Amino acid sequence: MAATGDRVPCVYVENRRVVNLDPTDPIKVSFKEPIGNEPTGRANPELLKMKHSHGHDFTIINGIGRIGYKTGGKSARWKDEDMADIFTEKAVSFIEKHQAEPFFLYFSTQDIHVPRVPNQRFVGKSGMGPRGDVILQLDWSVGQVIQALDRLNLTKNTLVIFSSDNGPAGTPVTDGDRAPRPEDGDMQKGFDVFHSVGSAGGLRGRKGNLYEGGVRTPFIVRWPGHIPAGTKNDTTVFSAVDLLPTLCAAAGIELPAEAASDGENLIDAFHGKRVRRTKPLFWKHYHIGKQDDTWPAWAMREGDWKLLMDESGQRIALHNLTQDRAEQTDASATHPDIVARMKPKLIDWIKTLPTSADPSCLHKASTK
Repeated sequence: MAATGDRVPCVYVENRRVVNLDPTDPIKVSFKEPIGNEPTGRANPELLKMKHSHGHDFTIINGIGRIGYKTGGKSARWKDEDMADIFTEKAVSFIEKHQAEPFFLYFSTQDIHVPRVPNQRFVGKSGMGPRGDVILQLDWSVGQVIQALDRLNLTKNTLVIFSSDNGPAGTPVTDGDRAPRPEDGDMQKGFDVFHSVGSAGGLRGRKGNLYEGGVRTPFIVRWPGHIPAGTKNDTTVFSAVDLLPTLCAAAGIELPAEAASDGENLIDAFHGKRVRRTKPLFWKHYHIGKQDDTWPAWAMREGDWKLLMDESGQRIALHNLTQDRAEQTDASATHPDIVARMKPKLIDWIKTLPTSADPSCLHKASTK
Protein backbone atom coordinates (compact mmCIF):
# COMPACT_ATOMS: atom_id res chain seq x y z
CA MET A 1 0.00 0.00 0.00
CA ALA A 2 1.32 3.43 -0.93
CA ALA A 3 -0.63 4.97 1.97
CA THR A 4 -3.58 4.14 4.20
CA GLY A 5 -6.67 2.84 2.46
CA ASP A 6 -8.62 6.03 3.03
CA ARG A 7 -6.23 8.33 1.20
CA VAL A 8 -4.86 8.74 -2.29
CA PRO A 9 -3.15 7.43 -4.42
CA CYS A 10 -5.10 4.15 -3.87
CA VAL A 11 -2.72 1.96 -5.87
CA TYR A 12 -0.58 -1.10 -5.19
CA VAL A 13 3.20 -0.84 -5.18
CA GLU A 14 5.38 -3.90 -5.90
CA ASN A 15 9.16 -3.83 -6.13
CA ARG A 16 8.99 -0.04 -5.97
CA ARG A 17 6.77 0.17 -9.04
CA VAL A 18 3.08 1.06 -9.23
CA VAL A 19 1.22 -2.05 -10.38
CA ASN A 20 -0.60 -1.74 -13.73
CA LEU A 21 0.37 1.90 -14.18
CA ASP A 22 -0.02 3.29 -17.70
CA PRO A 23 3.08 5.47 -18.26
CA THR A 24 1.01 7.80 -20.44
CA ASP A 25 -1.29 8.48 -17.47
CA PRO A 26 1.09 9.50 -14.64
CA ILE A 27 -0.13 9.91 -11.06
CA LYS A 28 -0.24 13.30 -9.40
CA VAL A 29 -1.21 13.71 -5.74
CA SER A 30 -1.74 16.71 -3.46
CA PHE A 31 -2.85 16.94 0.15
CA LYS A 32 -3.04 20.75 0.07
CA GLU A 33 -4.40 22.14 -3.19
CA PRO A 34 -6.92 20.65 -5.67
CA ILE A 35 -5.35 19.18 -8.80
CA GLY A 36 -6.94 17.84 -11.95
CA ASN A 37 -10.67 17.62 -12.51
CA GLU A 38 -11.56 14.37 -10.70
CA PRO A 39 -14.92 14.54 -8.82
CA THR A 40 -14.76 14.88 -5.04
CA GLY A 41 -17.02 13.58 -2.33
CA ARG A 42 -17.62 17.11 -1.13
CA ALA A 43 -18.78 18.45 -4.50
CA ASN A 44 -20.30 15.26 -5.93
CA PRO A 45 -21.93 13.28 -3.11
CA GLU A 46 -24.29 11.68 -5.62
CA LEU A 47 -21.33 9.67 -6.97
CA LEU A 48 -20.52 8.07 -3.62
CA LYS A 49 -21.48 4.49 -2.78
CA MET A 50 -20.87 5.16 0.92
CA LYS A 51 -21.31 8.34 2.92
CA HIS A 52 -18.07 10.12 3.70
CA SER A 53 -16.91 11.25 7.12
CA HIS A 54 -14.94 14.37 7.99
CA GLY A 55 -11.75 14.62 5.96
CA HIS A 56 -12.70 11.75 3.66
CA ASP A 57 -14.45 13.90 1.10
CA PHE A 58 -11.89 14.69 -1.56
CA THR A 59 -11.08 12.69 -4.73
CA ILE A 60 -13.50 9.80 -5.26
CA ILE A 61 -11.85 6.43 -5.92
CA ASN A 62 -14.05 3.36 -6.41
CA GLY A 63 -17.10 5.34 -5.30
CA ILE A 64 -15.46 6.35 -2.01
CA GLY A 65 -14.27 9.80 -0.98
CA ARG A 66 -10.63 9.86 0.11
CA ILE A 67 -8.19 12.11 1.92
CA GLY A 68 -6.28 14.18 -0.61
CA TYR A 69 -6.53 15.06 -4.28
CA LYS A 70 -5.40 12.82 -7.13
CA THR A 71 -5.35 12.75 -10.89
CA GLY A 72 -4.05 10.08 -13.28
CA GLY A 73 -3.18 6.43 -12.76
CA LYS A 74 -6.69 5.22 -13.57
CA SER A 75 -5.57 1.78 -14.78
CA ALA A 76 -3.69 1.19 -11.51
CA ARG A 77 -6.44 2.07 -9.03
CA TRP A 78 -7.48 -0.63 -6.65
CA LYS A 79 -10.94 -1.96 -5.89
CA ASP A 80 -11.40 -1.99 -2.12
CA GLU A 81 -13.55 -5.12 -2.16
CA ASP A 82 -10.63 -7.14 -3.57
CA MET A 83 -7.83 -5.83 -1.36
CA ALA A 84 -7.95 -8.55 1.30
CA ASP A 85 -7.85 -11.28 -1.34
CA ILE A 86 -4.90 -9.69 -3.12
CA PHE A 87 -2.85 -9.01 0.01
CA THR A 88 -3.54 -12.49 1.39
CA GLU A 89 -2.66 -14.13 -1.92
CA LYS A 90 0.64 -12.22 -1.98
CA ALA A 91 1.43 -13.25 1.60
CA VAL A 92 0.76 -16.94 0.96
CA SER A 93 2.72 -16.79 -2.30
CA PHE A 94 5.69 -15.29 -0.46
CA ILE A 95 5.66 -18.11 2.09
CA GLU A 96 5.49 -20.72 -0.67
CA LYS A 97 8.38 -19.10 -2.51
CA HIS A 98 10.65 -18.95 0.55
CA GLN A 99 9.56 -22.13 2.35
CA ALA A 100 13.00 -23.75 2.00
CA GLU A 101 14.86 -20.86 3.63
CA PRO A 102 14.50 -18.52 6.61
CA PHE A 103 12.05 -15.70 5.88
CA PHE A 104 10.40 -12.74 7.54
CA LEU A 105 6.87 -11.75 6.53
CA TYR A 106 5.28 -8.51 7.70
CA PHE A 107 1.61 -8.77 6.77
CA SER A 108 -0.17 -5.47 7.39
CA THR A 109 -3.86 -5.60 6.51
CA GLN A 110 -6.24 -2.82 5.55
CA ASP A 111 -9.44 -4.41 6.82
CA ILE A 112 -10.19 -2.67 10.12
CA HIS A 113 -9.17 0.81 8.95
CA VAL A 114 -11.66 3.07 7.17
CA PRO A 115 -13.28 2.95 4.67
CA ARG A 116 -14.06 -0.70 5.64
CA VAL A 117 -15.32 -2.22 2.41
CA PRO A 118 -15.41 -6.03 2.74
CA ASN A 119 -15.57 -8.50 -0.12
CA GLN A 120 -19.14 -9.43 -1.03
CA ARG A 121 -18.79 -12.88 0.54
CA PHE A 122 -18.39 -11.25 3.99
CA VAL A 123 -21.04 -8.53 3.62
CA GLY A 124 -23.73 -8.89 6.28
CA LYS A 125 -22.23 -12.09 7.69
CA SER A 126 -21.22 -10.71 11.10
CA GLY A 127 -24.53 -9.12 12.02
CA MET A 128 -22.50 -6.14 13.28
CA GLY A 129 -22.35 -3.98 10.17
CA PRO A 130 -19.30 -3.26 8.00
CA ARG A 131 -16.95 -3.09 10.99
CA GLY A 132 -17.89 -6.60 12.07
CA ASP A 133 -17.78 -7.85 8.48
CA VAL A 134 -14.20 -6.64 7.93
CA ILE A 135 -13.15 -8.30 11.17
CA LEU A 136 -14.47 -11.57 9.74
CA GLN A 137 -12.47 -10.82 6.62
CA LEU A 138 -9.34 -10.21 8.72
CA ASP A 139 -9.90 -13.54 10.49
CA TRP A 140 -10.09 -15.22 7.10
CA SER A 141 -6.81 -13.63 5.95
CA VAL A 142 -4.97 -14.70 9.09
CA GLY A 143 -6.44 -18.18 8.71
CA GLN A 144 -5.12 -18.43 5.17
CA VAL A 145 -1.60 -17.58 6.32
CA ILE A 146 -1.78 -20.08 9.19
CA GLN A 147 -3.12 -22.79 6.88
CA ALA A 148 -0.26 -22.15 4.45
CA LEU A 149 2.26 -22.74 7.24
CA ASP A 150 0.47 -25.94 8.23
CA ARG A 151 0.21 -27.18 4.63
CA LEU A 152 3.93 -26.60 4.01
CA ASN A 153 4.97 -28.22 7.34
CA LEU A 154 6.44 -24.93 8.56
CA THR A 155 4.32 -24.53 11.68
CA LYS A 156 6.77 -26.00 14.19
CA ASN A 157 9.57 -23.80 12.97
CA THR A 158 7.69 -20.52 12.59
CA LEU A 159 7.01 -17.79 15.14
CA VAL A 160 3.71 -16.00 14.45
CA ILE A 161 2.78 -12.73 16.15
CA PHE A 162 -0.62 -11.03 15.86
CA SER A 163 -0.95 -7.50 17.21
CA SER A 164 -2.47 -4.10 16.51
CA ASP A 165 -1.36 -0.49 16.37
CA ASN A 166 -3.85 1.13 18.76
CA GLY A 167 -7.00 0.65 20.76
CA PRO A 168 -10.57 1.04 19.48
CA ALA A 169 -11.56 4.13 17.52
CA GLY A 170 -13.54 6.88 19.17
CA THR A 171 -15.18 10.17 18.33
CA PRO A 172 -15.85 13.21 20.55
CA VAL A 173 -19.52 13.45 21.46
CA THR A 174 -19.59 17.25 21.21
CA ASP A 175 -17.51 17.73 18.04
CA GLY A 176 -19.91 18.26 15.16
CA ASP A 177 -17.14 18.04 12.58
CA ARG A 178 -16.26 14.54 13.72
CA ALA A 179 -19.66 12.93 13.94
CA PRO A 180 -19.78 9.14 14.21
CA ARG A 181 -18.73 7.61 10.93
CA PRO A 182 -21.60 5.91 9.10
CA GLU A 183 -19.60 2.70 8.65
CA ASP A 184 -19.13 2.42 12.41
CA GLY A 185 -22.77 1.55 13.01
CA ASP A 186 -24.13 2.01 16.53
CA MET A 187 -21.70 3.72 18.87
CA GLN A 188 -21.72 3.74 22.65
CA LYS A 189 -20.35 6.38 24.96
CA GLY A 190 -16.90 5.44 26.23
CA PHE A 191 -14.71 6.98 28.91
CA ASP A 192 -14.65 10.76 29.23
CA VAL A 193 -16.65 12.50 26.47
CA PHE A 194 -15.95 10.06 23.67
CA HIS A 195 -18.03 7.61 21.75
CA SER A 196 -16.08 4.37 21.65
CA VAL A 197 -16.30 1.91 18.80
CA GLY A 198 -15.45 -1.62 19.84
CA SER A 199 -14.28 -2.55 23.30
CA ALA A 200 -11.20 -1.46 25.21
CA GLY A 201 -11.92 -4.06 27.87
CA GLY A 202 -12.76 -1.57 30.61
CA LEU A 203 -9.71 0.58 29.95
CA ARG A 204 -9.94 4.34 29.81
CA GLY A 205 -9.52 6.12 26.49
CA ARG A 206 -9.46 5.12 22.83
CA LYS A 207 -7.38 5.49 19.68
CA GLY A 208 -5.68 8.86 19.54
CA ASN A 209 -4.87 9.39 23.21
CA LEU A 210 -2.34 8.05 25.68
CA TYR A 211 -4.62 6.33 28.18
CA GLU A 212 -4.39 2.54 28.25
CA GLY A 213 -7.44 2.22 26.01
CA GLY A 214 -5.45 3.96 23.29
CA VAL A 215 -2.02 2.36 23.66
CA ARG A 216 -2.70 -1.14 25.03
CA THR A 217 -3.41 -3.63 22.25
CA PRO A 218 -3.75 -7.39 21.71
CA PHE A 219 -0.50 -9.33 21.47
CA ILE A 220 -0.87 -12.98 20.53
CA VAL A 221 2.08 -15.28 19.87
CA ARG A 222 2.10 -18.79 18.37
CA TRP A 223 5.39 -20.69 18.57
CA PRO A 224 4.86 -24.48 18.78
CA GLY A 225 7.53 -26.29 20.77
CA HIS A 226 8.40 -23.09 22.61
CA ILE A 227 5.11 -21.69 23.90
CA PRO A 228 2.46 -24.13 25.17
CA ALA A 229 -1.01 -23.40 23.78
CA GLY A 230 -3.14 -21.30 26.12
CA THR A 231 -0.19 -19.72 27.93
CA LYS A 232 -0.86 -16.25 29.32
CA ASN A 233 1.80 -13.85 30.54
CA ASP A 234 0.66 -10.60 32.13
CA THR A 235 3.88 -9.86 33.98
CA THR A 236 5.57 -8.08 31.09
CA VAL A 237 4.92 -4.82 29.30
CA PHE A 238 5.88 -5.53 25.69
CA SER A 239 6.17 -2.71 23.18
CA ALA A 240 6.62 -2.65 19.41
CA VAL A 241 10.11 -1.25 20.03
CA ASP A 242 10.97 -4.60 21.64
CA LEU A 243 10.18 -6.60 18.51
CA LEU A 244 13.55 -6.06 16.82
CA PRO A 245 15.79 -7.25 19.70
CA THR A 246 13.35 -10.01 20.69
CA LEU A 247 13.02 -11.44 17.18
CA CYS A 248 16.79 -11.28 16.74
CA ALA A 249 17.13 -13.34 19.92
CA ALA A 250 14.53 -15.83 18.66
CA ALA A 251 16.53 -16.24 15.45
CA GLY A 252 19.85 -16.53 17.28
CA ILE A 253 21.15 -13.27 15.81
CA GLU A 254 23.09 -10.70 17.79
CA LEU A 255 21.62 -7.25 17.40
CA PRO A 256 24.28 -4.90 15.97
CA ALA A 257 25.24 -2.06 18.29
CA GLU A 258 24.63 0.47 15.53
CA ALA A 259 20.96 -0.51 15.52
CA ALA A 260 20.66 1.65 18.68
CA SER A 261 17.35 0.02 19.57
CA ASP A 262 15.13 1.63 22.21
CA GLY A 263 13.66 -1.81 22.87
CA GLU A 264 14.97 -4.75 24.84
CA ASN A 265 15.09 -8.48 24.40
CA LEU A 266 12.07 -10.00 26.15
CA ILE A 267 12.26 -13.44 24.58
CA ASP A 268 11.99 -15.09 28.01
CA ALA A 269 8.42 -13.82 28.23
CA PHE A 270 7.60 -15.93 25.18
CA HIS A 271 8.71 -18.96 27.16
CA GLY A 272 6.30 -18.14 29.98
CA LYS A 273 8.93 -16.78 32.35
CA ARG A 274 8.30 -13.83 34.63
CA VAL A 275 10.08 -10.90 33.04
CA ARG A 276 10.16 -7.27 34.06
CA ARG A 277 11.46 -4.80 31.52
CA THR A 278 14.36 -2.59 32.58
CA LYS A 279 13.74 0.32 30.21
CA PRO A 280 10.82 2.74 30.64
CA LEU A 281 8.27 3.19 27.86
CA PHE A 282 7.41 6.65 26.53
CA TRP A 283 4.59 8.09 24.41
CA LYS A 284 4.00 11.41 22.65
CA HIS A 285 0.59 12.65 21.54
CA TYR A 286 0.71 13.11 17.77
CA HIS A 287 -1.28 16.37 17.88
CA ILE A 288 1.10 18.28 20.16
CA GLY A 289 1.36 21.83 18.88
CA LYS A 290 -1.58 21.35 16.49
CA GLN A 291 -4.62 21.66 18.76
CA ASP A 292 -5.47 22.90 22.23
CA ASP A 293 -6.65 19.69 23.89
CA THR A 294 -3.95 17.04 23.76
CA TRP A 295 -4.27 15.79 27.33
CA PRO A 296 -2.36 13.72 28.11
CA ALA A 297 0.36 15.07 25.80
CA TRP A 298 3.16 12.87 27.17
CA ALA A 299 3.18 9.57 29.02
CA MET A 300 5.73 7.28 30.62
CA ARG A 301 5.43 3.73 31.97
CA GLU A 302 7.94 2.37 34.46
CA GLY A 303 7.09 -0.85 36.23
CA ASP A 304 3.55 -0.60 37.60
CA TRP A 305 3.51 3.19 37.41
CA LYS A 306 2.33 5.39 34.55
CA LEU A 307 2.94 9.14 34.54
CA LEU A 308 0.83 11.47 32.38
CA MET A 309 1.81 15.07 31.62
CA ASP A 310 0.33 17.94 29.63
CA GLU A 311 2.19 19.88 26.96
CA SER A 312 3.39 22.57 29.36
CA GLY A 313 4.57 20.11 31.98
CA GLN A 314 2.39 21.71 34.65
CA ARG A 315 -0.43 19.17 34.79
CA ILE A 316 0.51 15.72 36.08
CA ALA A 317 -1.38 12.51 36.77
CA LEU A 318 0.00 9.26 38.16
CA HIS A 319 -1.60 5.82 38.07
CA ASN A 320 -0.61 2.45 39.46
CA LEU A 321 -1.75 0.20 36.62
CA THR A 322 -1.76 -2.90 38.82
CA GLN A 323 -4.21 -1.32 41.26
CA ASP A 324 -5.90 1.16 38.92
CA ARG A 325 -6.06 -0.49 35.52
CA ALA A 326 -8.74 1.92 34.26
CA GLU A 327 -6.70 5.01 35.28
CA GLN A 328 -9.47 6.53 37.38
CA THR A 329 -7.50 7.50 40.50
CA ASP A 330 -4.72 10.08 40.33
CA ALA A 331 -2.01 9.09 42.82
CA SER A 332 0.36 12.01 42.15
CA ALA A 333 -0.54 13.80 45.40
CA THR A 334 -0.05 10.70 47.56
CA HIS A 335 3.12 9.56 45.80
CA PRO A 336 5.16 12.71 45.07
CA ASP A 337 8.33 10.63 45.33
CA ILE A 338 7.27 8.56 42.31
CA VAL A 339 6.51 11.73 40.34
CA ALA A 340 9.87 13.21 41.32
CA ARG A 341 11.60 10.07 40.06
CA MET A 342 9.73 9.69 36.79
CA LYS A 343 9.16 13.24 35.59
CA PRO A 344 12.85 14.10 34.95
CA LYS A 345 13.22 10.90 32.92
CA LEU A 346 10.23 11.88 30.80
CA ILE A 347 11.65 15.38 30.29
CA ASP A 348 15.02 13.94 29.28
CA TRP A 349 13.34 11.67 26.74
CA ILE A 350 11.35 14.57 25.26
CA LYS A 351 14.61 16.44 24.67
CA THR A 352 15.91 13.59 22.52
CA LEU A 353 13.04 13.74 20.01
CA PRO A 354 13.71 15.07 16.51
CA THR A 355 10.64 17.31 16.82
CA SER A 356 9.31 18.04 20.27
CA ALA A 357 7.37 20.58 22.28
CA ASP A 358 8.20 24.27 22.36
CA PRO A 359 11.47 24.73 24.33
CA SER A 360 9.59 27.01 26.71
CA CYS A 361 7.27 24.12 27.52
CA LEU A 362 10.29 21.96 28.28
CA HIS A 363 11.63 24.72 30.50
CA LYS A 364 8.36 24.89 32.39
CA ALA A 365 8.23 21.12 32.67
CA SER A 366 11.73 20.96 34.11
CA THR A 367 11.22 23.73 36.66
CA LYS A 368 7.70 23.09 37.96
